[in-house]
Amino acid sequence: MRAWLAAACLAGATLSGCGLFSDDAKRVPSPLVDFKAGMAPRAQWSANVGSSGSYHLAPAIVGDAVYAAAADGTVVRLDAENGRKIWSVSLDQTISAAVAADASVVVVGGPDGEVVALDPATGKEIWKHDLGTVGAPNRGVSYWAGDGRLSPRILAGTSDGRLLALDAETGKLVPSFGVGGAINLREGVADKFPRMPYAIASPGIVYRNFIITGARGQEDNPEGPAMDVRAWDLRTGKLVWTFHPIPHPGEPAYDTWPKDYWMTAGSPANWGAG
Repeated sequence: MRAWLAAACLAGATLSGCGLFSDDAKRVPSPLVDFKAGMAPRAQWSANVGSSGSYHLAPAIVGDAVYAAAADGTVVRLDAENGRKIWSVSLDQTISAAVAADASVVVVGGPDGEVVALDPATGKEIWKHDLGTVGAPNRGVSYWAGDGRLSPRILAGTSDGRLLALDAETGKLVPSFGVGGAINLREGVADKFPRMPYAIASPGIVYRNFIITGARGQEDNPEGPAMDVRAWDLRTGKLVWTFHPIPHPGEPAYDTWPKDYWMTAGSPANWGAG
């Protein structure tokens, strides 16, 4: 314990001084002692879900249930205690998005443009929302449990730069969210680059009644839509606040970037806001 305190004190002294000793006290830190980890992780169980190819899809854990999916369309429910398979279904579509789940619904999506909701108890399809010609979110959707007055919603980003709010019970667009159930994420960030792609690559982060979104940036081109991090009201779809990763004039650290770089910079990006 003394060795840890002395080491922490020595590290902190370079910033503000150590509060354990007086300023004029000269103390020699005790030598650090090597130690070995007292435990190592051990797999309790493993389960084969299906064929995922190049995709590695994150499962969802709700209570004592693990919901997992594979790229070949397989979705399973496993017992979190022992890995026993409770049910398994095979969807007629590719799955490229992480599973989102709650006690009342399990949701998956993929590049084919469909978001599918399953019954957590049986795996039977509850609803399917077809996005048409645009792609579904390739890394997952977000779930909002509602606020007691409004029912739960599924938030899905699309490849054409929109964020959709779907009723978790029916799969229908929520008309009170944005315009007809969708908000245009391109507005305010891609106005100067109307032909460049803009979309959220990862599901937004739900915090209370807000959803926080990032965006997929440019790989090779330094110019493009602004990669702002933004928060939206989950009840209305209205913009609540914006954070500029590249500072604008008057914001902290603005002078550490090239002059006016913020006006056209399409990178660095926040692919995932979490």
